Amino acid sequence: MSEILLGQPWPGLALFACGGVLLCWFLLVPHLEPRDLLRWGKGRVEHALVPLVGARATPGIAARALAAAGIVLVLAGVLFAVAFGALGVLPAPLVALLVGWAVAERTALRRRERLAEQVEGLVQALAAGLAGAEARGGTLFSLLRRLYWQIEPPLREELGFLELVVRGQADLGEALSRAATEAAEKHTRALLQLLALIYQESLDVPSQRRALGTLLERMRQDERVRRTVRVESRFGQASQAIVLVLIPAFIVVAAAAGSLLGSEVSVVEFYFRSVAGRLIVVGAALVEGLVVWVSRRMVRRVRWD
Repeated sequence: MSEILLGQPWPGLALFACGGVLLCWFLLVPHLEPRDLLRWGKGRVEHALVPLVGARATPGIAARALAAAGIVLVLAGVLFAVAFGALGVLPAPLVALLVGWAVAERTALRRRERLAEQVEGLVQALAAGLAGAEARGGTLFSLLRRLYWQIEPPLREELGFLELVVRGQADLGEALSRAATEAAEKHTRALLQLLALIYQESLDVPSQRRALGTLLERMRQDERVRRTVRVESRFGQASQAIVLVLIPAFIVVAAAAGSLLGSEVSVVEFYFRSVAGRLIVVGAALVEGLVVWVSRRMVRRVRWD
């Protein structure tokens, strides 16, 4: 199909891929765009006084128009190319542009109608909130006076309740202040006793010397631990390096010995059946054991120094 469209495979594949992406976009746009721009005014101010966010719908309109234009571009290109050949692809962009413009205009018209209905509901809700349920006419002063006489009794009851609460809070505040004063006196007395103990300890010179000696001993122990860790890490790295060097050396020596002997000698036969191989294995084991013994001895000396 791509060769029928443009005579080349890659432009046709790119066109179909673009069509698939735009089709997914068209299917996802209703879920991504903000649907509920304004709530319907149903006679209550709290349902109508929702932030006007009509400008947020512009990306949704553009996305829907672009997706529709892309899908029409792909379909028109396929149909025109099948019907009229390779030159039939040329009018497809114009048709896609017209379809995209029509979709954008239709979507914008629907949203303008919805916005007009919601603004009308907002006006009705505000009028109902100002006039009240029983008010059918009259001046603004009469409406406000009627509203005042309606809310005065609950306000007086609320003020009486608040007065009772304030009195209770005053009594509670006195009790809390007494408890806080007693707690502050207890904490102050305990703090003074602690300061007296600290002063007595500061006058006791032998105890201060013992405390300082304990601190120095802990510092020395920490330093010994650090030195131990440093020595262990160094000798551990040295032993690992020796092992890593000895293994390739064994292989090299085995290969050299085999070439000198003029026959194919395996590594196992060389190291465990020949005298030279046994000497090499024993020497490597002695070197490794010497490294481990020296490292342990130095660590023990550092610990008990």
